[in-house]
Amino acid sequence: MEPDCVSINLYTWGDGNGNHECELNNATHEGHEKKLIDQEMYSYHAAESNCVQNSCKNNATCQSGFAKKGYQCLCTAGFEGLICERVKSQITRWHLGVVTLLVDSQPLSVFCHMGNFGCGDRGWTPVMKIADNETTFHYKADYWINYQVYNLPGGETGFDGQESKLPTYWNTSFSRISLGMKIHQQLRFIVIHKQADSLYSLIADGQYRATVTGS
Repeated sequence: MEPDCVSINLYTWGDGNGNHECELNNATHEGHEKKLIDQEMYSYHAAESNCVQNSCKNNATCQSGFAKKGYQCLCTAGFEGLICERVKSQITRWHLGVVTLLVDSQPLSVFCHMGNFGCGDRGWTPVMKIADNETTFHYKADYWINYQVYNLPGGETGFDGQESKLPTYWNTSFSRISLGMKIHQQLRFIVIHKQADSLYSLIADGQYRATVTGS
């Protein structure tokens, strides 16, 4: 049986050899009562579908069953998450330097850091750069709690004094945060172990969350 099938229309008149025409449907009459038409010689059968109240987002396909919650969402290209609620960050070029990401369905140029520069041997996607002699990102600034970008070109220049806030602040999931600081012209880094849907999801609500540092 097709995984999308939750109901069938069976043509009751066989071909003389015991074979019957059977139409497979990816929906039931639930929620579509006005579209259910009584047609002579056809018998309709439906299973209970957990996709009637479809929680899948962004034109995803809902499949009844397959998971503990009773359904699963098959995301369309460019989306991810349990219900396909997030835009997937896709790397179209992967090397040390400026790369192009697809964020919020728009191309974004950022300086991607590869290799071990003090945070372990992996790739890192920039989110923010803050200058200690500026008040742009003061702890009470609205930039921490909104979806507003700041100085996008600053995301392409690596470790320097250009302040920047990128869409990756609210649209990039992670399991580690690399926090870098320049002290007496020397860069120092620590790694914070924390898994989240985005940095915005950790900060914007103002709630305290325990973290662990280490490489």
